[in-house]
Amino acid sequence: MCRWAPVLLVAISLATGAEPTPSTDAPGQPAAQAERVIRVGVRNDAKPFSYRASTDATEAILSGYKGYMVEVCRRVLRDMVAKGPFEGFSVRAVSVDAGDRFDELSEGRLEMLCGPDSITASRLRHHNVSQPLFLSGMTYAYHDPNAEGSKFPRGRYCGHVIGVVRGTTAHTAGLRMLAGSNLLLRFDPALEIYLTKSPIILRDIGEIKREARADGLAGQAFAEAVEERIRTMQDELAPLLRTDECPDGFDQGLPVRTFSDHDEGIDFLCAGRILYYMGDYDIIRRKIEARGTCPIVLERFTSEREVYAAFFRLGFDEPPAGAVSADGIDDTLLYAVFNHTLLTMMQPRIDILEYEFIREFGEREKSDDLQSFFDSFKIAAEQ
Repeated sequence: MCRWAPVLLVAISLATGAEPTPSTDAPGQPAAQAERVIRVGVRNDAKPFSYRASTDATEAILSGYKGYMVEVCRRVLRDMVAKGPFEGFSVRAVSVDAGDRFDELSEGRLEMLCGPDSITASRLRHHNVSQPLFLSGMTYAYHDPNAEGSKFPRGRYCGHVIGVVRGTTAHTAGLRMLAGSNLLLRFDPALEIYLTKSPIILRDIGEIKREARADGLAGQAFAEAVEERIRTMQDELAPLLRTDECPDGFDQGLPVRTFSDHDEGIDFLCAGRILYYMGDYDIIRRKIEARGTCPIVLERFTSEREVYAAFFRLGFDEPPAGAVSADGIDDTLLYAVFNHTLLTMMQPRIDILEYEFIREFGEREKSDDLQSFFDSFKIAAEQ
């Protein structure tokens, strides 16, 4: 049996991100307490884990979002704001882009992330991480070459081979795993030549984001400016990559096409504008099913070790602008209380993980590994 050691660690903050409102209380009366908010980064496009959906009008925790990860976080946070050190806090869902979500957390614009965010060695060095919440698998899909009207190329092809969401583990680690397995056959050289340049590409993407922030851009304006600059950079690089099949470069775009979300990526795949797509198995499956007639072949698994968790800041010696601590509560407190509440809810009496799995995945059968994963946290003896 796969045994996952529970992580009894710690983390938090409370930040409004706004200047305190001047008190309107009468002279001699105590000043009104500033609103105390836990800001949670949530993705819109990662069904069945995190997605936009209507919630009950009375729902105050992560309203406007659903999904397995969201529901687990919602239940834990609801308990936290009902009692203890976070009693009376509000919980605000903040839409995040997959490529920027960890920057938003590190720079103090969020207190935590709740979505299909994989635990990696690098992320453990820079963030506090909750108990593991789900065991998933990274896989790839491809445009069916045997489908009627298939756009899978028979002759020379020097365009986008595979797509990923920027900043995900599919982008940073999955592509290398795929290249090492030689699963793209005639297109392996295209992926390999891209990977030789990927450190430069990732560095340039980071510089583009820093420049956009230095220009004072934020929100949608920031996202659009970054996307446009990344496309320009990639268009300039594509003709410089050469393989035996493409001795004059990739005149139709880089071999790897990155996207800001899964919806755009799967649209490209269904339309034959990319040949392969890599990401979480359940996310890709749901996206393809939602499109009905998409001529796609989905491989079952390439890697079965994507472990998702909630992420928290490590804490600040000196909080950056916009990260406003309330009542002097330390970042580690949110992490500690969240983990303790979560582990309590993982025990058989509540069994939060399996309950939310059934609610979101319905009749889907759990793999033996996933069942062992759920069972490994049921460790508290009933007294």
